[in-house]
Amino acid sequence: MRSFKTTSLSVILVALLSLFIIWGVSLALSLQEGGKGQYVRWLDGSSRLVTPEVLKNNEKLLRASQKIIFAKPSLKSKGALLAGHHIDPFTATIYVGLKDLSEDYTKLIKGLITDIDGIKLEFFKAQFTVDELISFKWKVQNVFWGVTDEDMEKLYSLKDETSKENKRAELRKRMEEVSTKKGVPITSLAINIRKNCLTVGLSELQPHYIEAVRQLVSEVPVEFIAFGTLKLEDDRRRGQVRPLRGGIQVESYDNIRDHRWELTTLGFRAKGIGGTTGFVMTGHAGESGQGVWQPIHRWWWPSLDRVGTIRENFLPPRHSDSAFVAADVSVNNTIWPDRVILGWVPSSSTPRGTIVAKEGRTTYFTQGVIHQTGVDIFFKGLPNVAFFNQVLATYASAVGDSGAPVFHIPQFNGGNFAHLYGIHMGRYGPDPFYAVYSPIEGIQRDLNVIP
Repeated sequence: MRSFKTTSLSVILVALLSLFIIWGVSLALSLQEGGKGQYVRWLDGSSRLVTPEVLKNNEKLLRASQKIIFAKPSLKSKGALLAGHHIDPFTATIYVGLKDLSEDYTKLIKGLITDIDGIKLEFFKAQFTVDELISFKWKVQNVFWGVTDEDMEKLYSLKDETSKENKRAELRKRMEEVSTKKGVPITSLAINIRKNCLTVGLSELQPHYIEAVRQLVSEVPVEFIAFGTLKLEDDRRRGQVRPLRGGIQVESYDNIRDHRWELTTLGFRAKGIGGTTGFVMTGHAGESGQGVWQPIHRWWWPSLDRVGTIRENFLPPRHSDSAFVAADVSVNNTIWPDRVILGWVPSSSTPRGTIVAKEGRTTYFTQGVIHQTGVDIFFKGLPNVAFFNQVLATYASAVGDSGAPVFHIPQFNGGNFAHLYGIHMGRYGPDPFYAVYSPIEGIQRDLNVIP
């Protein structure tokens, strides 16, 4: 009897192990194939399957989006006041907001995209234009943070690095003083195109915090969300990879926050000041002058696998969580495994609903959609700092994915090309979680890098 039980248990264990191996192989193949047929979390929290048709819709809708963006000055001169737009690649629909929905204005928009087949156009009436919502956002920034987008523009207009660093120190001090005095824990600020309102993130949704914000901007609707502490995600692609490329593991010493060795992800190849070839990685895993290793640092042989030195990095406030590394070895203009980067695309060209992908050392290839652009994030810890104009998306991520390239895969040549959108910063959640990435235009402003 004991022999029979032992044999039965062995059979069950072997069967379970076989199923686990089959599942693991299937998952690995799915990841290696670039996530074809992968489910993503849509904006309402539901899971949706990304089919080839959906990806084609995404391409068409981005073309339509570009036409509307480029035509904005002309439309404004004709009285068509835009309130932003967003897309849904699953229904092939682009939604455009206007303050006035009269036919004189809607036909102008329709005329822009008549040459794009297979997409639908819907309009929604809005009380405020994007520019008007931005002015309300600046008001909240100024009162509760002490630093606005205008302050950041003045910072970036300074010519020499010493003046910039002195200005950043001044802004950090002001943020510390204002946020402590006001005592309203605003952790994020953004414009919600779909709802035509402001979105304010609070670490605690207390009535007196909400009321303080409402009193300041009583003219505009405000959506309040629980936006807790941002989690910065430090910790074949995990082995030695030469030439270097985006999406592989790197290691550096974080002497800014945690004072420990951090495994993160290489972002993409770039050229720095003076034409130095290197790469961009996360900014929260080391400071200027420190070394970077790939795949790991070995304490008994520190020169082994050292691939570069951090040249550009500094404390916030800033527009990206990024650092430029001057490379000691060759760097390819690709994302793991071999997707060639065709160009850099700013967040102004990627509306809400756009499908995005991420390639990280921990969670590998994952996809999602853009939830919100132009999000300002404020949190304690470095000390009080702010990152302006970040992007929220629904792709999955985990510890070690910081710095990972975020991109779009155009639908030709088997998906072996990529349009670069930025690098992964971190996430907040867990219910619902959102990934946060720094858009490419913010990285360029901070690091002065070019393709």
